[in-house]
Amino acid sequence: MGNDCCRSTPHFEGTHIQASEQRLDERLIPNGYVIFYAGVRTEGEIYTSPVLSVHLYKESASKTQLDIQEGTFYEKENRKNKVNHIASSKAEKTSFDEVVQIIPVENIFSIRYSTDVKKEAKSHQLKPPEIVEPKGCCSCCRKSQHYRPEPMIIEDTAATRVITIIIEHAKYGVLDTSSNIRLLSKEDQVAFYKEKLQYETLIFYFVNNQEFDHVNFNQRKQQAETLCRAVTQLKQMKSHYPSPKDLEQILSQQSLGIFGDEHVEQQSSILARQNPYLPSKKQESKLDAMPITTREAIVPRSDGKF
Repeated sequence: MGNDCCRSTPHFEGTHIQASEQRLDERLIPNGYVIFYAGVRTEGEIYTSPVLSVHLYKESASKTQLDIQEGTFYEKENRKNKVNHIASSKAEKTSFDEVVQIIPVENIFSIRYSTDVKKEAKSHQLKPPEIVEPKGCCSCCRKSQHYRPEPMIIEDTAATRVITIIIEHAKYGVLDTSSNIRLLSKEDQVAFYKEKLQYETLIFYFVNNQEFDHVNFNQRKQQAETLCRAVTQLKQMKSHYPSPKDLEQILSQQSLGIFGDEHVEQQSSILARQNPYLPSKKQESKLDAMPITTREAIVPRSDGKF
């Protein structure tokens, strides 16, 4: 009786097709950022209201990859397939839409922000199987050397970080600057102002990513607080709005103290970050952070048989 490794192993000739896809779908709530502008000087040292330039954008992206191999595929897992890489293709699509809205500070009723953080960390220790190195041409025919590699630690992290800005503001501002309004009767002017004095709520993501590290998130959270604080302070300065230099001082104003226990984000206790040889996942782009959908199939040739 012969050994199993010397017998003919069932196999077939065919084509292996693997397709993968990553998608970043457009969200209902847009992402956004804010640029602060000082007012303009009129007569004397009187300045108009500062304005916020709110940039809102939505984006979507997709990345697909197709790999095709052909060759000999074995039924048993201990036999390595003999394949030739014959074709591959990649495709990437992106879209980006932006809307910019200018809002005077004096038209803002309220501004606030909220945060939402979710984190998950896993650490696995894998014990690799014993490795057999044959001394001859066939591991079952000659004596072999056995050894076991060092255990491997695999770390996996996931996170979602969101900062949402909510601005309630008048939909139309400075209505009395329209010259034709003066031609209306007082009753019609009152009706016009009642109709136009509406407000709308602007909601956008100041931050929306999957970064596990908290450093960049804390910086953006401080920016969100500065934005809300400065707008609230400027609302109290109606008719006495600051110059560009004074506005810079308001934006860079330091707090005079913290009252109560400041929240400090809890760090993972199971990740061995002190080991420099362990890999650390880094987000290269929003699309790279999206999960990969993989589809694959092995198609036998018409004449291929087991």
